[in-house]
Amino acid sequence: HYIVSKLLAKNGYHVRLFNKYNVIKDLDSPGGVHEGLEYEFLSGAKKRTGLGSKVIGMMLANIRLVQRLRQISQNGNVRYLLFSYSSYPMLLWIKGLSLMFGFKLILNVWEYHQAVVRGIRKKIDTTLFYRHGYRWVDGVIVISSFLNSIASKANPNIPIVQIPALADFDEHSINATNKNTQEKLYFLYCGGIDYKEAIDLVVTSFQLLTSTQHKLILVVNGKEEKISRFQQTIKKNQKTKASIQVLYHLPYSELLQLFRGASALLIPLMNKQSD
Repeated sequence: HYIVSKLLAKNGYHVRLFNKYNVIKDLDSPGGVHEGLEYEFLSGAKKRTGLGSKVIGMMLANIRLVQRLRQISQNGNVRYLLFSYSSYPMLLWIKGLSLMFGFKLILNVWEYHQAVVRGIRKKIDTTLFYRHGYRWVDGVIVISSFLNSIASKANPNIPIVQIPALADFDEHSINATNKNTQEKLYFLYCGGIDYKEAIDLVVTSFQLLTSTQHKLILVVNGKEEKISRFQQTIKKNQKTKASIQVLYHLPYSELLQLFRGASALLIPLMNKQSD
């Protein structure tokens, strides 16, 4: 969403970013301007812990979202709501707001969540989303032919734009000569913490190397508590604590530096629908 927003702003669109919590590591303020984009964390905090605090954060975020959309709708320009994949009830809520305030709703899908979720409740939610969610939006952005085919099957009349995964090369040029921030040689893996089998495969394969000067850097995303537990597992293991590093919530500049400096990018493909 963030890079798409920068691309839209560069082409003359006025973009405002709304999120419940902080999704950009180097931002301390719950609202302001970052790299030319207006943003706001609608819960009023970078992060909330505890059930009560999270409920309050959700209520505040929904109330403020209604307020902000009402304000934006008063300017009379053509407007679009770009919405990333979420739960099916949340999609219906956002669709209701788009109808209320006259926005076109565009869905951004970058992953086939139905292949990786666990638990009956989440399975039901993702099934509803992929079977019926595309009926409620005015357009879709996808990053693969596979996701394109799913959207087309669910709603043959929906406009679809297929784009590759994006990186901000204007600011972080692939030809830049920035000094590598890592002192040693390393292999790099990037993926979600919910793809635990793939991560375990990478770690196990790395440990089978009998002689190497390389470290292994794992850049993961997902729920912070899951990532923290995984970090502790790596640190407690005598075989892995010195040679494997787990990172998350990296700014784009640091992530691209890691890509440039890696000896190899590890992309394990398993015999599963998610791959």
